[in-house]
Amino acid sequence: MDDTAHIAGLAQFLDKKSARRFGKLAAIPKRRHDIADMLCHKFWPESKYIIDCAKATKDEILLQLRQLKSPENVFVFGASCVPGMVMNLSDAVSEIYGYAAGQIVSCVPGKLAFFEGEDIGDRMILCR
Repeated sequence: MDDTAHIAGLAQFLDKKSARRFGKLAAIPKRRHDIADMLCHKFWPESKYIIDCAKATKDEILLQLRQLKSPENVFVFGASCVPGMVMNLSDAVSEIYGYAAGQIVSCVPGKLAFFEGEDIGDRMILCR
């Protein structure tokens, strides 16, 4: 699984200015900690790509990701996990659900992801 494609693909959900900055950081593997920091504090996807999941259960999120054609192996990235892990979809969602630490499960690079933000209830599926 190409972790660079997954990390760079996150920029596809952002406005143009944020996407440029994100893309520059994604191109430099040593700057991945800066991307993890952005997930905590400065990751604001465009509203047209957001499916709000603030009140959804883990099972509801998994069902919706599968309906949107998520593969079973996904890429997990964020502030509090090992930088860039490939995990089973169910394990990945369970791992980040409710931890409020700026985590993302990238299912299809630039097309489908699940984001768990820093604030309670800051939870969304990103879909293009």
